[in-house]
Amino acid sequence: MRGICIWTFSREQASGFLLTIVNFINSCAVEQIRLAPDKFFSICKKYKYQVLKLQVPMQGVAPLRTAICKIQSSAEHLTSLHSDFLLLCILSKCYKSTQSILDEDIFEVDQPRDSLPLWLLRVDVLKNYFKRQWWLKALFTLCF
Repeated sequence: MRGICIWTFSREQASGFLLTIVNFINSCAVEQIRLAPDKFFSICKKYKYQVLKLQVPMQGVAPLRTAICKIQSSAEHLTSLHSDFLLLCILSKCYKSTQSILDEDIFEVDQPRDSLPLWLLRVDVLKNYFKRQWWLKALFTLCF
């Protein structure tokens, strides 16, 4: 499991960091991003973290929208950056910015890179469901 690197910056350093990341997102070629998508996602996540830490979510809306456009293979592709983008839109009350993404039909979803495989999650959900059913039956039998 990968650790999360938490940086501490002064306000001036953080502003410089944000500007550097915005320039990188705007100038980075799509072909380069597709060669190392995990690193690109990591940079965007750190950018979102700093924007939230500085309490300026509006500054993150446009760069993350650009990042989504660059990482998507098609308009029907949902990535993990979509949730970060929507969070920043909600926090900055830029609801119109979400419209273009929310209007798209989604047919392809990225597998989370740092979580369990989907079939393992389903097995765990089923186990918990059946355990809960067993407890409910036992409780019902004891009470009535």
